[in-house]
Amino acid sequence: MVAKSAALGGIGLVRAIANRHLKQFLPFLICRAGFDHRGSAMRRPFVWIAAGCLAAIISPPAEARSYPIGAFDGAWHLTFETRSGTCDAKYDFDVNILNGNISHPNLVKFHGRVSRSGAARASVAVQDKYASGAGRLEPTRGSGSWSGYSGAAKCSGTWTARKT
Repeated sequence: MVAKSAALGGIGLVRAIANRHLKQFLPFLICRAGFDHRGSAMRRPFVWIAAGCLAAIISPPAEARSYPIGAFDGAWHLTFETRSGTCDAKYDFDVNILNGNISHPNLVKFHGRVSRSGAARASVAVQDKYASGAGRLEPTRGSGSWSGYSGAAKCSGTWTARKT
């Protein structure tokens, strides 16, 4: 009976904070679900509960922001800087975004996508060169990292973006 009322109290707690900062309480909720009111492990193995708690605590919080459809649409200027490797020190690149699809008018082997949360991924291949990158966009700017190769040279670095 006590365990049942503790479980119902847990549901009430979830409802009470769901509209607030859920990602701050997520590790607590996951860990709380595996223990009864006295702190003793229920029928679940302790190792699995501990692993779940540790994963929830050390994993980055999920991005809660969601931008309206079309928030990233338009022309963007990207600057790629090489941090390691023997590729050119800097590349400038212009792309277009429409409905989350990132495109370049002159490159056939260019694929990119940005989600409503702003998570962006893209890859490009031109002759013996290949690069892929990921990062985050806001409606007017963004940044991330990239890696790739040019011939036999492996390179990596960072990128920044601004809406033009």
